Amino acid sequence: MAPYGLTVSTVMSGFEAIDMIKQGMVYDIIFMDHMMPKMDGIEATAIIRDLGYAHPIVALTANAVSGQSERFLLSGFDGFISKPIDTRQLNDILKKFVRDRHMTETAVNSGPQAIDSGSYHAVEETLSNVSEQLLHFFLKDAHRAAKTLRTLSENPQNLADEEITTYTTTVHAMKSALANIGRSELSSFAEKLERAGNEKDLSVISAGTPSFIKQLESLINQLTSEKEAVDGALATDDDYAQMREQLSTLINACGDFDRKTVKAVITDLQQKTWPPSISEALDEMSENLLSGDYENVALSAGSIIDSI
Repeated sequence: MAPYGLTVSTVMSGFEAIDMIKQGMVYDIIFMDHMMPKMDGIEATAIIRDLGYAHPIVALTANAVSGQSERFLLSGFDGFISKPIDTRQLNDILKKFVRDRHMTETAVNSGPQAIDSGSYHAVEETLSNVSEQLLHFFLKDAHRAAKTLRTLSENPQNLADEEITTYTTTVHAMKSALANIGRSELSSFAEKLERAGNEKDLSVISAGTPSFIKQLESLINQLTSEKEAVDGALATDDDYAQMREQLSTLINACGDFDRKTVKAVITDLQQKTWPPSISEALDEMSENLLSGDYENVALSAGSIIDSI
């Protein structure tokens, strides 16, 4: 969603999504993942609809098959997007439920002359930078997935049900992420492991996971090297000095809840090539900003300053 310039809130489970609606939050659109641990998207959406929430909810699913659209519509969704996500389909959804709906409401309330389609240019922007951002977020997610799978594979024959669910969700996410960047063979491998997780086939999990982790980590290293070659050399002393100044500005902006300045600083710093620990810290700061957690953004900025 980064290229669209929209205000985005994120939660990590169906339970948290339900809590947000119970708190009275209303969104132009909710994107609800189909497969999530403990409570899937269909269950979460059913509960949200029972609470009387009538605004758009769109499913994200890697299991798009014939008849799936009708199933989602009958389950309270307003539509669905198949994964890997096609940005053209995402554009169509955002135009329909965000841009066009707001333009219609403006026309009803203020007359046709008040419609300013430029106000909704975000969903029409060209996405020339999507490939670069897609790689950035893939590497971030792949690092996390490899770490999770390595921990779970230490004793694969004795995984508890909750651990199997975590395993299945992790390889499911990698299946989609790998397909997004065109790595179809490794994506198919992840799909095989996902089926094993769904079937609780510990023999397949035990036999296949080490090889998958090895191939995933090899891909991470390859893509990281290629990215660094394109981005150029790592930061210089002057870059670090400038970073200290920018992060000090960011910390002050956090105290004033100045989201625009905080976002501008983070975005600018993310354009440079930093060591992995700093890049990950900047990513966490960006995520915390999305949820309005200025305190942790400032704490992370202070930690980076101390480390450099």
